[in-house]
Amino acid sequence: MKFLKLLIFLFVFLFFNNCVKSQNQPPITLIINPNINNTYVVGSKCGDETLTCNSIGDAVAYFKSIAVLEDNGTIYQQLNIKLSNGTYGIKENSVNLFQYNCKISPLDKNGDIVFNGLINALESSETMFNITGSINNTSTSISISGVNFINFKHGIIQVLGENQNANLLIDNCSFYDGVLPKSIDIIGFTLKKTGEYTPIGTITISNSLFNKYTYNNDQKNFRYLIYTSGVTIKLNNVIISDINSYMNVIEILQSNASLINCNLANVKTYDGAIRSDDGNVEMENSTFSSLSSIISSTVLFYSARETTSFKMTNCKVVNCNSELGASGLKFSAFDLPISPKAFISNCIFNNNNASKGSGVIDSYKLQITVNDCSFNSNVALMGGIFNIQGSSLTVTNSILNNFIDQSNIETEIRRSAIGTFNTSILFNGCTFGKDYFTIDCYRSTIKIDNSSNLNPFFTCSACNSLTVDSQTICQDSSTTSTYMNDSLQLIPNHYYYSIGVFILIAKTIISTFIY
Repeated sequence: MKFLKLLIFLFVFLFFNNCVKSQNQPPITLIINPNINNTYVVGSKCGDETLTCNSIGDAVAYFKSIAVLEDNGTIYQQLNIKLSNGTYGIKENSVNLFQYNCKISPLDKNGDIVFNGLINALESSETMFNITGSINNTSTSISISGVNFINFKHGIIQVLGENQNANLLIDNCSFYDGVLPKSIDIIGFTLKKTGEYTPIGTITISNSLFNKYTYNNDQKNFRYLIYTSGVTIKLNNVIISDINSYMNVIEILQSNASLINCNLANVKTYDGAIRSDDGNVEMENSTFSSLSSIISSTVLFYSARETTSFKMTNCKVVNCNSELGASGLKFSAFDLPISPKAFISNCIFNNNNASKGSGVIDSYKLQITVNDCSFNSNVALMGGIFNIQGSSLTVTNSILNNFIDQSNIETEIRRSAIGTFNTSILFNGCTFGKDYFTIDCYRSTIKIDNSSNLNPFFTCSACNSLTVDSQTICQDSSTTSTYMNDSLQLIPNHYYYSIGVFILIAKTIISTFIY
């Protein structure tokens, strides 16, 4: 009996001792040196200055043999992995960091750390750092800083799971000279609470560079440079340049996203640089230059729900070109009781082109508000500046200059600056270019107040109403009109042009639904 009581006492003591031990444990720091091949049994002690670990894999194996879980068993105590200067292979440093609280950084303050994807490479469908697990209600926190990733032809970081919380920080890192894999993302982050849209994890990428990624022409990539689902993604001071991708460069699904102080340049895609579905997106102090796409918008395709919104502030979109899509931003929403909203302010849109597509802002069933923006020399087949369908647009205190080739003016004025279909539009306090400014009013209501330098060419096809400073230009009519010598004159409507506008609108709607 005494022996049984002693066993119970020891069990209770060890249990509570372990509970205490599992809370607020000091961090464990392990040093990796790829230049010294130390001898030890994998899983045994390594990582101090006298016996450094040969790889991250060895360090994690030793850590797991001594580490304890904290926060009621949801996450391991903090692990600091310090990397000595040198070039690292991939396979021996490939680990699963599920439930880890891990910081990976250089040992020296100005360290030169390179992970070379050509050394001990993984298969194209594999990933270097995995954060995957099936245990619910767990936490993972990973920080990677001061590291260069070069020559990768497979995934670098993949986070995958449900009903768990994970946070990933990438700071001051470079990713360059890589090939986009066919079936896996370079950085993929998928977390979702079953049946919920609310993001439950965070990925932050700051002060980092993605440069010179392409895809294999014999094996087109169907995944992304960065992919998120069910998380919050924050990009701050990130440069993405010289990318050639078949798919979007960044795919954001049911995630909240912010791009602040970012620069996307020389990005060529089939499907557009960024796509967001069912999430909030914010862009601030960022530049998008020389982006090109084949079938979609060059900068962003934004598919919304009624509870989501888009904000763009102090940004530049310049020299972008889409063959069949929008030359800047495209917004889309379907069958929603409340139209989602987009706010664009203090932005510049210059020299963007969509010879067979639509303008720098193309919207289907969103409420768009534009304030203090500048639009110069933007050209498209339909709505070089705005192409608005089934929604509303309010533009205030903005500059709108339409590109006109004076040597071919009869053709150029039929290339509209504003294209509408079943839309309500208000321009207030805007400055227009002195060239002809073509506005297509198709089943829409357009009002222009308190504006200057307006020299428009109107095409009214079953236009509900078009007024300029309370003067009615079109109402329930199909006419074409223009100002000539500061006076309003009507000229015959061009039947073939109205038919062309209708066909293009129908084509745009069909392609939007297919998307």
